[in-house]
This record gives sequence, C-alpha cells and structure tokens, in this order.
Amino acid sequence: MELIIRHNVWRIERNLLDGNGNGEAVIIMDLGYNDDDERRPVTSLSSMRAWINGLMAYLRALTGIADPHYPETYSRIIFTRAPGPFWAVWKVAQLLVNENTRKKVMILTAADPKPKLLEVLPLECIPDYFGGLASVAGVPKGGVV
Repeated sequence: MELIIRHNVWRIERNLLDGNGNGEAVIIMDLGYNDDDERRPVTSLSSMRAWINGLMAYLRALTGIADPHYPETYSRIIFTRAPGPFWAVWKVAQLLVNENTRKKVMILTAADPKPKLLEVLPLECIPDYFGGLASVAGVPKGGVV
C-alpha cells in the first residue's frame, strides 16, 4: 500500500510541476476489478471484506496527505473498474473527504470504462490500457523517480 500511496502523491507532484496545479488535472484510480477476469481480487464475501478494509485504509492514508497539502489539485477523481459493493465503501469513505472533493468523484463499475471516460476526457488523455492514447509506460513503479 505504501507504494500505491507514494505513486499517487508522485502523480500529484508531477501535475503541479507540469503546471496543472490549478484544479484542471484528472486522476484515474483503477481498482482493477473485473467480473470476467478469473484473477479478480474479490471472489467471496471474506475476500470482499479484506478488499474493502484495504481500500478504506488506502483512502484514509491518501486523503490524510492530499486534503491538507494538495487542496483543489484535481477537477475530477475517477475510480474505474470498481466492484458494485464499492458504493458501500464510498458511503463511508466520503465522510473522510471534504465536500469539494466529494463532488469531483466519479465511480465507474463497468469492465470497459472507455465510453464514460470519453464523456469527460479526450481520447489522448485516457490510459492506453483502456483503449485511449495516453501511454503509462513511463510511470515508474511506486511513483518513485
């Protein structure tokens, strides 16, 4: 989890250095859940509980850094490939973030989020693993340069 948090903080810093610190940046947080994938992280009720606990710990840690130190950095925060029960997690997690941040959150549960992403982003800003043109090949592991 530390690597994921470091990566997201690195992305925030990159956006600020690239001149996108005025609320125009979009972050896509791929939760990696796909009902059709046999490697999906949630296969039973007990694994769902473990997944939710891990996700809640991650969100608490990230918002503990992002809210006080990087306010209003993003115009949209998109969770992709979220399992249906993520909505229950979000009901609790949204209590941990400020109202402006809550308004920016978009949750996509479909295995193929590209059509919904195209409603808010141009094709060149959608990651290549979703069929967009933005390459993520240069992002270092854990976001550490």
